[in-house]
Amino acid sequence: MSYKDLHPEIRLEAGAILEVYEASGWKVSAFMYEASFTGDWFVDLSRGKKCIRLMKESELFTLRTLDDTEAESEDLGRSYDNFPAFREAATQWARSSKSSSRESV
Repeated sequence: MSYKDLHPEIRLEAGAILEVYEASGWKVSAFMYEASFTGDWFVDLSRGKKCIRLMKESELFTLRTLDDTEAESEDLGRSYDNFPAFREAATQWARSSKSSSRESV
């Protein structure tokens, strides 16, 4: 599944981040959008044995691992109340994880 198949509100908010992940070899494996006041959502991404989740919940944005194949980095598991800071951390993590993709696949 491509990020282009996601709910339009997720694409609008996180499409640029998800495009970086796809370019780094990550694939969307699941997603959810809840049409609440804050428009909560999550997108699960996988590459090889790694699985991560980008999530928006009550105006907090989080990037976290969903398995034990990678130790939590400084950016994984941290919540951001500022979307630009979340976008920067998430895209930086995607780019840095690209170099180690051959080792883990």
